[in-house]
Amino acid sequence: MASLFRIVVNYDNQKTVGLSTEDITEAFSRRYGLATHPAGETLFPSAVFSEGVTVVACWADAEYSFNLAQSPYGSSFELIAFSKHLNALADAAIATGIQIDAQETPERQKAEEQNAQSKLDKTRLANKPHFRP
Repeated sequence: MASLFRIVVNYDNQKTVGLSTEDITEAFSRRYGLATHPAGETLFPSAVFSEGVTVVACWADAEYSFNLAQSPYGSSFELIAFSKHLNALADAAIATGIQIDAQETPERQKAEEQNAQSKLDKTRLANKPHFRP
């Protein structure tokens, strides 16, 4: 059974124009309680921004984490909500996948190179007798 472990809500730029980080944090805090602020710069990966997005405020309990993030250009906001337990499982699976991929990469590259050379050799054998200068 699949479970949703993270959701990202992107807020319409036209609806947030002129609002400061404090304005948006205040609006969320009225509903979800007092926000915490990361001590240092906290970046989350982003499907939109290669640099990631900066977390500017957080609301969390034992099960869930809600993070207000701002684009690197300061023009848009996201709310990134996730299950702490499922997110940890997903992170572990990703780390395992990266480790397996790193181990298999040299073998896969070697096989791809051999296949490419084999294809080139076959093409050479087919073309060589028919080539006329």
